[in-house]
Amino acid sequence: LGDLVDKAVGIKFPMYEGGPVQPNAVHFLHTRADIISDAISVNEGIYWGGQFEEAVEAIRVGKLKAQEIRFFLGYSGWGENQLQEEYDEKSW
Repeated sequence: LGDLVDKAVGIKFPMYEGGPVQPNAVHFLHTRADIISDAISVNEGIYWGGQFEEAVEAIRVGKLKAQEIRFFLGYSGWGENQLQEEYDEKSW
């Protein structure tokens, strides 16, 4: 992370490839909505995004551990019915 994002210099957390959409944007999943505001619940106990600066600061002060967050470059996503339509077209 620290090698790719100026605000996170010195942080040695891995960066994963998230997908072909927005490949230059950092996205993150985590379990700590209690310390990262504006996170969106995606499943019980799993959150997407939130305030990146809060996440970085929590890492720096030891409140957020590597097993509680994953960073991704880009993402994979589909609009409503898009995946089914692609499947029906046999584009997969």
